[in-house]
Amino acid sequence: MGGYTRCTMLSALLAGAVQCHAHGVARIDPPPLARATAKDSPSMEIDSPDALRALEARVRALAVKVRPAVVGIVFTDDKGVELGSGSGTIITADGWVLTAGHVAQQPGRKASV
Repeated sequence: MGGYTRCTMLSALLAGAVQCHAHGVARIDPPPLARATAKDSPSMEIDSPDALRALEARVRALAVKVRPAVVGIVFTDDKGVELGSGSGTIITADGWVLTAGHVAQQPGRKASV
C-alpha cells in the first residue's frame, strides 16, 4: 500500500472512530458484577477439631469424584507442532471437553487429551 493510500485509510478510520465516540455508538458498558452473599453460599461452622475433620473428609470425597473429569489438552498443527496446551473438564458422558478459549485459540484445531 502506498503512503498516500495508507494515510487516507488511517484518516478515514480515525474519523469514523471519532464519530462513533461522539454519538455513543462505540460505547460498551460492562455487565454489572455478580455479588455473592452469605445467604447464597452454604456454610458450615467449624467450631471443633471434629468439625474440621468432617469438612476435610467431605473435600477429599469431592476431589476423588471430580479429579477424573479434569484432563490435560495439547493442540497441534497438521505437522504435529504444538500450538498450545492447557487443561479442560470432561462435561458429557461421551467425552466432550470444555476448556478456555485461550487454550484452543481457534476452533477446529487437532487436540490430544
